[in-house]
Amino acid sequence: MATRLEAEKADVSAFLSSIIPSRAPQSRPASSLTIPLLSMAISSIPASETIVLIPTVALFPTEDISHHALLLTPTTTARIDDHTLLAARPAIVLGIQAVLAALRLSRVPSKWVDPIIAAWVANPDAGGYTLQEQVDLTSIITKQPKERGGLAHAAAVQLWGKMVTGIRRWGLRSHLMTIEMPLAALCSTLTNYSYTVDPVAVDEMIAAYQTELDGHIAEFKACHPAAGTTNPNSPQQLAVLLYDVLKMKPVAGRATHITALKQLADAAPHPVIDIIINIRKCSKLLSTFLTPYKDSTRATVGWSQVRTGTGRVQTIGGLPVQQMPPAVRNMLIPASGKVWVGADYVQIEAVIAATISGDERLLAMTQTDDVHRCLAAEVFGIPPAQVTTPQRAVAKRFLYGMLYGMSERTLIAELGGDALQSIKQILKGLDSWRSRVESGESGFVRTQSGRPRFIDERRHTRAVNSIVQGSAGDLLRLAAVRLHGLFTDSGLGQIVMMLHDEIIVECQPRDVDATGRMMRRAMTEDVPYRCRVVLKVYPSSWGAGQVCQINETDCSHVTPTDPPRLW
Repeated sequence: MATRLEAEKADVSAFLSSIIPSRAPQSRPASSLTIPLLSMAISSIPASETIVLIPTVALFPTEDISHHALLLTPTTTARIDDHTLLAARPAIVLGIQAVLAALRLSRVPSKWVDPIIAAWVANPDAGGYTLQEQVDLTSIITKQPKERGGLAHAAAVQLWGKMVTGIRRWGLRSHLMTIEMPLAALCSTLTNYSYTVDPVAVDEMIAAYQTELDGHIAEFKACHPAAGTTNPNSPQQLAVLLYDVLKMKPVAGRATHITALKQLADAAPHPVIDIIINIRKCSKLLSTFLTPYKDSTRATVGWSQVRTGTGRVQTIGGLPVQQMPPAVRNMLIPASGKVWVGADYVQIEAVIAATISGDERLLAMTQTDDVHRCLAAEVFGIPPAQVTTPQRAVAKRFLYGMLYGMSERTLIAELGGDALQSIKQILKGLDSWRSRVESGESGFVRTQSGRPRFIDERRHTRAVNSIVQGSAGDLLRLAAVRLHGLFTDSGLGQIVMMLHDEIIVECQPRDVDATGRMMRRAMTEDVPYRCRVVLKVYPSSWGAGQVCQINETDCSHVTPTDPPRLW
C-alpha cells in the first residue's frame, strides 16, 4: 500500500504543479531567464495581431518562471506578469487556469476566450479537453526556443478558428462568454485554495477505522473454513471462494467489485458478502482519504469544468472532496477564525424535470419537503404521514429511474409493473415528455440553456438524463459564477467547494447571515425554476454541518446591478 500511496501523491503533485503557478516570484539570477519580460506597451501591438496567452511552462518546461505567462503574437514571444496591460485586449488563452493564477486574476477579462472550453461547450462528449491533447506541445518544445512562440501562436489561432465554428453553429456565444469563461476564474481560485486538515481528527479516524478493518478481517477469516486461507483483497481468491466454494451464481463473469457484491447479496444473501463489503469500505476510507494525509495540515484539489458530459464541475487530482463520504469529512476544517456556509438545492432534478415537461402535479410535489413521500402517498393511496420507508423507496426508485434513463423492462423487473403503471398515470406529463425525448431522431438533445449533448441511437435512454442533469449542471454553474462575482466585489466570503447540488463558502462568523442571504438569492432568483435551497453552517468542520435559519433582511448593497443571466 505504501508504494501505491507514494505513486498517487506523485501523480497529484505533478498535476498540481502543472496548473498551479507559484503565488509569488522566486528569487533567481536574471541571466537564467531566456525569455524577455514584456516592457513595451500592449498598445504598440497592432490591433490586427491576435494575442495568445499560454502558461510559460507549456513551451519552456525547464524555465522556473511559473509566476509569469507568455504573450504570443506572430512576431513576439514575451513574459508578462501584469494583467492590467491586457484587460482590454481580446486574447486567445490556452491553459486558462494557470494563466489566471500566474497573473493573479480572480476574474476573466471580458474579451478573453479559451478554445478548449469552447470545444467542450459545443460537444461535451468528444473528449480531449486538455492543452496537450489540443495542441502538439511535445513537438513544439523540441524546436529552438525562438521558434516555439510562433508555432504555438499559429496552433492557437487555428484551434480557435475551428472551435468558434461549433459555438456559432449552436448559438452558444452568450453561454460561453457569460457563464463558462467566468467559471474558469472560479475553478482557478478553487484549485489554488488550500484546505486546512485537522491532523488530530485524521489520526483518530485512522486508528478507529484500522481497528474496525481488523475486526472485519477476523470475522471474514472465521465465517467459513475456506475463508481462513483467502485474502479478502484479492479478486482472484475472492472469486474462488464465492463462485467455486460457496457455489454462488456468477455475476458479470465472476466479478468481485462492489456492484457485483451487492447484486450477489440481493440474489442470494450470505453473511460473507456483507463482511467483504465492510472490508472494502474501511479500506477505501483509509487508503483514499486518511492515510495519504496523515501528518498533513493542508490539502489541495484540482477543479475542472470540462471533464463531464452532463456539465458538473469535477475534481481532478488532490483530495477527492466530491467523493468524500460524511464519515471522514471531519478531517477538513475552515481556516482559522472562519466558518463554512453551504447552500444545497432541494430536489433539483425533480424540479427541473417537472418544469421542462410541464408536469404540474410533479411540480407541486417538489414544493413539499419530500417529493418521494408525496409520490408514494398517491401511488399507494394513503396519507403522506403513513408512507413507510419501503414504500418511499419504491417511489424514489421509479422517479429517478425515469429521470436517469432506466428502461421500463428494468423498472418492472425490479419493482413491479403495477406500481410503474400507477406512477405513469399520476405523472402523465413527465411520462409523455420522456417518451417524446427518447423517441427523438435528431441525434442530440439540449439542456435548458441550449448546450447540446449528442445521443447515440443505442443509448436513447440517456436523453432524458442528459437534459435533466445537464440543466442542473448549468444552474449550479450560473449560481457559482454569480456568487464568485459577488464575493470578489464585496470581500464577504470565498467559494471553497462545489459538490453535486451544493456550493460551500468560507466567511467570517459574523457574516453568516449576509452570506446565506446572498447565496439564496444568487441560486434561486431570476432562474426558470421554482427552486429552493437549504442553508447549512459548518462552524468547526465539514462533518459538523447544521441547518441554519438566516435573518432575511435586505442585502442589496452587495447585489450586482446586472447579474449574469443564463436564459
